[in-house]
Amino acid sequence: MLRFALFGAGRAGRIHGRNIAAHPRADLVFVYDVNREAAERLCGEYGGQVAAGPEAIWSSDETDAVLIASSTDTHVELLRGAIGFHKPTYCEKPIDQDVARAREIEREAAAGALPVLVGFRRRYVPEYQAVRNSLRDGELGRVEVIHMISRDHKPPSLEYGERGMLQASPARSSRLAHYSATGIRLDRLDDYYEESFAATLNAFIRDVEAGAPVQPDLADGLRAQLIAEAAVESLATNRPVPLPD
Repeated sequence: MLRFALFGAGRAGRIHGRNIAAHPRADLVFVYDVNREAAERLCGEYGGQVAAGPEAIWSSDETDAVLIASSTDTHVELLRGAIGFHKPTYCEKPIDQDVARAREIEREAAAGALPVLVGFRRRYVPEYQAVRNSLRDGELGRVEVIHMISRDHKPPSLEYGERGMLQASPARSSRLAHYSATGIRLDRLDDYYEESFAATLNAFIRDVEAGAPVQPDLADGLRAQLIAEAAVESLATNRPVPLPD
């Protein structure tokens, strides 16, 4: 049984709190949020006790792992506390808004050999897992093109269309289409949003219990951030931006 302390009782924190409480090999022991009432409400629903502050969690012998779902500007210092007390950590993305701080904490975690999973939960979406497995098993032969698009919830500007955009699509229970010589197969899969949070938590618990490397880790999180920063710079300057080594 992995005993968790949860930082953050907002929207993401509530999802994580529910998943920890529902997991057969996890126990929610502490919750901390700067909004004490939010922490109390979460504990009232899913168990655990409200911590007076991060130090109360670090000094406790009752915590095996921490889950950081608080605001981004708190991530680095909370990760630093987890490193100091060697608590395996599941940290929501991004690591930090500042790449230099993200680099620094990645190096500190590596030096301390601390398992830190960064919450790129789409890696555990069943469709993406199915694509990965098909590629790994050679089901499609040589890969010619990989085309993956994920958009944020921010709507397009009015320049995208005269007065905006409407989109209508047939209702589907799956987002994975498998094209092959025998036809097109649509697999029935549940909505990824809630499912992927639980699947990522389960992977974290499994790997920590087994002493295996967690994935995606801080190095993955840093690489993703560097790619995003380069993409933004490329958009702003209209030129290619090389990625750092």
